Order: sequence, then structure tokens, then C-alpha cells
Amino acid sequence: MRYVDLHVHISLKTMLGKDSVKKPTCWTDLNVSDPIDKLSKGTFDSQSSLSQLARGKCSLAVAVIYPLETKLADADILQVLARLIDGKFCNKRLRDVKTGQWTSFQYANDELKHILSSTTQTVDGVTKSLKVLEQWSDYKPLDEHTVHAVFTIEGGHTISYGRNEKEDITKMLANLKHFRAACPLFYYTMAHMQQMNFANHAYGIKGAGKFYFVPRGAGLSDYGRKLIDSCYTDFKGRKVLIDVKHMSLRSRLDFYEYRASRVMA
Repeated sequence: MRYVDLHVHISLKTMLGKDSVKKPTCWTDLNVSDPIDKLSKGTFDSQSSLSQLARGKCSLAVAVIYPLETKLADADILQVLARLIDGKFCNKRLRDVKTGQWTSFQYANDELKHILSSTTQTVDGVTKSLKVLEQWSDYKPLDEHTVHAVFTIEGGHTISYGRNEKEDITKMLANLKHFRAACPLFYYTMAHMQQMNFANHAYGIKGAGKFYFVPRGAGLSDYGRKLIDSCYTDFKGRKVLIDVKHMSLRSRLDFYEYRASRVMA
């Protein structure tokens, strides 16, 4: 039997590697010691790789483009773990995210390039491939040697947290269009762990020790409605679904109401 993974971070750990030259590919399994795994409650060893997907007979993966949020890079637990995990994490990368030297938009573009930089790998003596699906007719579900992929973006900060781009909706939607042109986007997760421009989020990271993650405001914003309109606009023969994961209850209700009003219009 072949499987589909609707949300998988194949690049999360390798993106925080030492540098672009020595950075391992997304096929690499990055595991940590048992004490660190226990301290992080399985966070690091639970993240996936293309090799793990191939071994697990994954036929189709929705690969996540997720740049670490600025305040999450400053979270106490992550800073401690980064110092403990020898050679796995680069503190400079965390500092660059925290200070905005490496903006989320830049990070996301680098992440996409990183995923696409290595499309073949020998896994347990067998050559496996990554194939990005530009159209569904290219999908071969019975091909045991190929992991097919489309993409998702997680977090509104991916398109809004650039230099002087937090309040300019025109620039933010242009950034979204950039990603839609660069890769097949299946869905977009508007909210995540940190307050964003588009929708109020659910409080899901209480153990980080920072107040930045506490939701502020309520519900879907006007910017959020414009983002939805942009996602639902046909581009290259495709539209982008909206993922309600991480949205607060008020944001979800606002979204359902707005979506229904679009259908009725």
C-alpha cells in the first residue's frame, strides 16, 4: 500500500544546519541523542526526511514551507536546545531570524530552493526520486521509487514579515503570487504560533516562556479576507485552499462566514 502525507516538514531541521555549503539535503535523517529527544519531548526526532518518506512508502507528500517565526527563534527552550545539539543547529541562524537579518520571505525562498536542490538519492541501496507535480496527470501513484510532492505555506509571516512589508497588503499578495509561480501550492495555513496580520491564532505554544505567542485581537482581518480572495483566484490553472489549522475559533467562524458569502455572491 502507498500513502499520502498531507503535511510534512522535510526541510525543517536541515534548514537550521551550519551553513549552505555543509547543510545536509532533505534526504538526510537528523537524529539527536536520547536525552535531548526526551528534553524536547520528541520534537526533533519526530521531524521527517525524504528518506523516511521513501521508506514509509509515501507516494504523495504535501511539503511544508515554514520559516521559523522571529519570536520562536528567541524562545527560551529553543535557545537552550540549540546550544546542546552539537553540530545539528546553528545559533547564528537563530540569531539572524530573531533580528530580521534573515527575513521570513528570504528564509522561505531559501527553503524551497533547498528542497529542490537534491531530487535523487540512494535509500537502502535503491535509487529514489522527488518529483514536484505541476499537474495531476504527472502523478504516478504506483511508482514505488518516487515521492511526488506539492507544497503548502505555513504561517502568514512567510509573506508579510519582510523589511517594511508588514503593513503593505499589495507587497504581501505579490509575495504570495511569487510562491504560486515558483511551486504548486495546495493550501495555505494563514495562522501559526505568532500573531500575524491576517487572522487571530489559537494559543498553542504556552511552554515557550514568551508572551509573544498570546493571541491578540479577534477573528479574521480585512487583510485576511484579501488573502483569501487572492488564494481563491485562479493562477496557472490552480487555486489555493485555506487551511484553518492554528486559527482561533473566532477566526474560523469568520472564515466560514466569509467563504459562504463569496459562494452566494
